[in-house]
Formats: sequence, C-alpha cells, structure tokens
Amino acid sequence: MGGSRYSRLTAGIGGDEDDAIFYDDSKFKFIPLSIRNAFNEMIDLQLLKEPVMLLLCLSNILGMLGFYIPFVYIIELAKTRDATQQQATLLVSIIGITNTFGRVLFGWAADRRWVTALAINNFSLLFCGILTAAVPLASNYAMLTGYSVLFGFVVAAYICLTSIVLSDLLGVERLTNSFGLLVVSRGLAALLGTPLAGVAYSATQSYDSCFIFSGALITFSGLVSCAIPYAHHHQRSQMKNEGDYNKEADAQSGKLSVLTEHSEENLTEYQRTIQSLKQQRQLIKELDEARRQVMEQQRIDETHEDQENAKHK
Repeated sequence: MGGSRYSRLTAGIGGDEDDAIFYDDSKFKFIPLSIRNAFNEMIDLQLLKEPVMLLLCLSNILGMLGFYIPFVYIIELAKTRDATQQQATLLVSIIGITNTFGRVLFGWAADRRWVTALAINNFSLLFCGILTAAVPLASNYAMLTGYSVLFGFVVAAYICLTSIVLSDLLGVERLTNSFGLLVVSRGLAALLGTPLAGVAYSATQSYDSCFIFSGALITFSGLVSCAIPYAHHHQRSQMKNEGDYNKEADAQSGKLSVLTEHSEENLTEYQRTIQSLKQQRQLIKELDEARRQVMEQQRIDETHEDQENAKHK
C-alpha cells in the first residue's frame, strides 16, 4: 500500500506521551490507517523474491483459475447427459459432502507425517486435473456422479493443507504474511476462472471444453507445484552443511538478542524521558504557584503600606 512513515514529536518541555503527534506522509492517506496497517502486516511482497513463494503463488493462481469451473458448469453438463434439474443440482451437493470428509482424512494423514503435506497437495492437483480433463468421456449421469465423489474428496487436500505447506516451506514466523499473499493470488484467479471458461464455451458451444480447460489448468498447477521441493532443496543446499546452518541460525539469534536489548534500552530511555518531563512539568507548576503566592503577598504588603501612609497624613 505504499507504506506509511511517521515522525513523533513532543510539544514543549511540559509535553507528555499523550501529547505526542503523529505525522503520516503516506501516498494513500485516503485509505484508513487501520486498513493500511492490516494489509502491510498480511502482505509482504518481499516474499516473492524467494523462488519457493513465487512458485507457490504461480501454482495457486493456475489452480484457482480452474478450481471453481466444475462447480459452476457441472449442472449444465449433466443436463446434456439427460439428467433432470434435480439430479444435476445434486452433483454439487455430492462434491461438497465428499469434500468435507476429504478435509478430515487428508488433515489427519498430514498430521501423521507419513508423507509431506506438499506431496499430498501435489497428488491432489495432478489427480483432480487429469480427472477433470477426462470428464468429456463421462457419457451418463452415473459417471458424472463418480466424478463428483472423487473430485470433491481429493481436491479437499488442496484447500485444507495450505497453512501446513506454508509452515513447512517458509516457517511458522512467516505464515501470516505468506498466507495473506497466497489468499490474494487465489482471490484474483478465482474471479477470472469461470469467465474464461465461459469464453471457451462460447467458442465451442460445448461444456466439455470448460472441463478440459479446467483440467489443463489444475494439472499444470500440480506440475508447477512439483518443482517446489527442488527449489526448496536448492535454497537449503546453499549452506554447505548442517553445522553452517546451525551457525547461521545462532548468528541470527544473536542479532535478534542484540536488537531486543537495544529496543529495551530505547524503551527505558523513553520512559525516563517521559518521567523527567513529568517531573519538570510538576516543578514548573510548583514554581508558578510559589511565584503567584509571592506576588500576592507583595500586593498585600503594598496595600498595608498605603493604609499606614494614609493614617499618618
């Protein structure tokens, strides 16, 4: 969002932390500050400089371009296979129900660590992509029902394992930023997927082309995702051995400790400054009060002196 930079100034010697003023020089002042801060925390574009994150975003863009197409067009496709409106609508419910069971099973399997979450994700994309591209071969309603069961069940892994995949590849400390960036990528792709499938239908006048288009996108998404382990291994291999990796981690930990100490020192100094300002403010008030009392006493003395002079005259 262009970022925001603030300068904090304390007004006067009697200033307080409550009197601090923030100056916002962002180019996006028309957007509320809370929304800008939320976007800055969730979306870190610097992550795209890492090959792993770039491949993940590309894979998810391709996957989401094709993900919603079966949900939108399977009803119309079923009607061309002599299914009634009620039967055709039931296919969407079947996808949703089996997807629920799939999320539970694949989540449990990923927790067992028999295989990596990324491997399950890649299998889900490749299987569902090939299965969707083969839908034109389904010549009757029963075969479309079988497709709905398999697609809904297997594609669940693609959705429910996202956070685990990101944690395994990028670390828990960057999960929030990477997940936010991934959600933005998915959202933009989801908006474009079904309209593009509609263009394919308009060009061919056949719903089969929509599923071929969707299957190709999802399969290509799986292929891109299969390259992620190699990119991740290449990044790790930049460190000569595990000892170097531990040294690097220790160095980073040491830097973090130093930064933490500096931050605490700065905070303590700031608190001392605030306390000093409060004391000065109180002292000024006491001096003003003493000065006022002295002036009042002088005025009273002058009045008495004038009265004495008037009596002698």
